Amino acid sequence: MTDVLLKKAMAALLFFASITMTFMILIIVIHVAEREFFNHPLTGTYELVEFCMGILCTISVTYCIYKEQDICVDLLYQHFSKSVRKLIMLFANTFVLIVGVLLFWQSWYLVQDILSMETTTPLLLSLAMWPVAVCVFFSFLIMIPVLLRFLLNSFQSVENEDKAK
Repeated sequence: MTDVLLKKAMAALLFFASITMTFMILIIVIHVAEREFFNHPLTGTYELVEFCMGILCTISVTYCIYKEQDICVDLLYQHFSKSVRKLIMLFANTFVLIVGVLLFWQSWYLVQDILSMETTTPLLLSLAMWPVAVCVFFSFLIMIPVLLRFLLNSFQSVENEDKAK
């Protein structure tokens, strides 16, 4: 049941990220075309791209963790015994889960602060920043069960590594 909910939540985040990426690419193409052909660049391009990147960065981190595509350098890890590797996995996944919970907790306060101060982008367009903060919040919200699943599967991953050898 949890996997189905996570898949649906990730699909929603990816759909939103796809729309955001498409919008960002279109804005950049229009900006470059207007600058090159008409010598008049699109106003607010940097602000719009910055806004889109705020959304895309948190979604991409969450998706990377969900797909287990993060970078892992295990030069020494493979030389440890199975029990030491289990302890390392338990410690690492617990630490990452704690960091994820802290990020989620602070993103809640970020949303509250941005909404209460009515924060906008600092340049020309003065776009409201709350959509970015809400996206950060939901990305970290979805990240928590993913990290919890990794923590619960810590021991099985070490067993699967040994079977793969």
